[in-house]
Amino acid sequence: MTQHTTLPSYYTVDDKILPIGQIPAAMLELAKHHRMDINGLLRGTGIFVQDLTRRDCNISCEQLKHLINNLEKQNHNHEFALRFGRQLPYINNSVLLQAIINASCIRDLLEIIRNYCRLYYPLCFLHLISDANNHYLIINDAIGCPQQHKFLCQSFISSVLTLLKASDIDKNQLAFYLEQPKPENTAPLQTYLGSRICFNAPISAIVIPDAIGQKPLSNYSETIKIQALEQCRDSIQSIPGRQGFLEHLQKWLLRKIPREDITLQTCSEYFGTSPATFKRRLKIHQTSFQYELDRARKLLALSLLVLQNLSNDEVAKHLRINDSANFRRSFKRWTGALPSTLKHQLLDPQNFNF
Repeated sequence: MTQHTTLPSYYTVDDKILPIGQIPAAMLELAKHHRMDINGLLRGTGIFVQDLTRRDCNISCEQLKHLINNLEKQNHNHEFALRFGRQLPYINNSVLLQAIINASCIRDLLEIIRNYCRLYYPLCFLHLISDANNHYLIINDAIGCPQQHKFLCQSFISSVLTLLKASDIDKNQLAFYLEQPKPENTAPLQTYLGSRICFNAPISAIVIPDAIGQKPLSNYSETIKIQALEQCRDSIQSIPGRQGFLEHLQKWLLRKIPREDITLQTCSEYFGTSPATFKRRLKIHQTSFQYELDRARKLLALSLLVLQNLSNDEVAKHLRINDSANFRRSFKRWTGALPSTLKHQLLDPQNFNF
């Protein structure tokens, strides 16, 4: 029997779920320093300056997306997202920050951010995948933000780098996968992220060598961390929707793809709705069933190829694709490159398009 999910288990694009005095307020404050037109930034968002200090006033993801769009239109130096990312760790949940800065090692720090991203940056969700050499923190869209994806990735990566720098980690020890095309001017990105950047990548991710990932942190306090995480769990429990709609869908697809053939019908049944209604819900979140299915297959394929070093035939079997030839064609459609080409590029940073 199909197990139906319930609406409170995830939040959708128009749910009023974000405390208005945090992320939008910080964006507007930074915009003032950039001499942007604040009235223009707020136009059409439904956010009002007088509400920014109210703790009981929430906004929706759609409103925050609209604000980001307005910022992108006015931001001509292409550094706003990176500068905002530097502030992000300190403008959100203070208890979560206590847990993060008292992590035992970088890997532990990344796990905390992954598990509590709902409190850190609710438009994103994370996968943390490791092999013998590296840890890959993969940044995903939790709510349907294709137009804001570049802003979200740059600001999130910049925020994690801010936390790592506080632990004496050199940014040039890390590598970055960005789905965006290589810009004409790469100087801002190289200033903030260093030189090891792969543009036009199939995923957006931070790559942390294992030697760094296991590095003990000087501020480590197990007692403070545990107490802080208990409060974070209480916070997650107290708010509607513990993960974004697309995050919920993606996690379900990743579990189900190796076990059964996924159709729109089976997916809509899981979400307790008709196929037509489910398609409309996906459209509201600026996506489609086929796109989300391919996105999950792509992540599984990259994980199996790059991290587990499986052959094309083995990956095709895991993804329930008939043969390796069909898999190669599908993989090129998902990523723009054949498996062997992309695997070589992702595993060897010397091949990055700096």
